[in-house]
Amino acid sequence: IEIVPTDGGTATQLLGSGADDSNPVWSPNGGAVAYVSDNGDAQTIVVESISDGATTSVNLPPNEGIWYLAWAA
Repeated sequence: IEIVPTDGGTATQLLGSGADDSNPVWSPNGGAVAYVSDNGDAQTIVVESISDGATTSVNLPPNEGIWYLAWAA
């Protein structure tokens, strides 16, 4: 997953998990991105800080597929 400036320039790659990362959504304040990471055996929801790359992960039970993420206020 990469952040690409709307006015052009160089893309910045988020750390990512090294697995199949998908469905990124921005936090309401723009300070983090949440995405689904799928390593083939299980899915994890990862929240990654834009400023320092720190991550928080939530492992999902097997066979509990996540298709979409959304932030709640």
